[in-house]
Amino acid sequence: SNWQRLWMSSWLYFYHSDKTLMTYHYDSNHDYHQPHLGLDQLTIELGTHEAMKLCCNFIPKLPIKQDSVDSYPILTPAHFNISKIYHNFFLEIVCETFLLGTTFYPTEKIWRPMINMTPFMVVGPKNYLANLKKLGFKTFSTWWDEGYDEDADLDNGKESIRCIQRNCNQISKLSLPQLKSLYNDMLPVLQHNQQRFSELTNQEFDKIWP
Repeated sequence: SNWQRLWMSSWLYFYHSDKTLMTYHYDSNHDYHQPHLGLDQLTIELGTHEAMKLCCNFIPKLPIKQDSVDSYPILTPAHFNISKIYHNFFLEIVCETFLLGTTFYPTEKIWRPMINMTPFMVVGPKNYLANLKKLGFKTFSTWWDEGYDEDADLDNGKESIRCIQRNCNQISKLSLPQLKSLYNDMLPVLQHNQQRFSELTNQEFDKIWP
């Protein structure tokens, strides 16, 4: 956990729990987890009242697991177990590991939606999507606001997360037939990304970021 993940997840739980499939492995009984919740920083970033409003119902529910696929710690190859339930949701909110500064460190969190042909938004550092495009991937600016990628360093990252939240609010209003139609529109991008991932090599990273 960190304050960005805590904020995004608490917000989804507060406003869209009926439309959200979530895992969140923070466990207050786990010695490693205890100092890494991020609540103190979240109260600084949002203010105590707003942070408490979002977190007071969420934190007592932790850890949140999907028993059919879950294992912890999430080590190779277990981090792909969750792939079997991707057919249950339309969009993945990817909360990457490294969020601040000049960095691009894609993890299994972004490769999962690529492999499973799932649309995604990314809570990550500035230009994360731009760097994916350098590797030949495509993203979803045709269908929602991806300005969050450029705003990820504004206001300590808060403006980027607010943009993602606005996108989620808009998507949450769509009916199932509308989501299916939207997904069909995205299929060429999703198929391209899956194929591009299967071709990707370490050498391509080295050429772009020597």
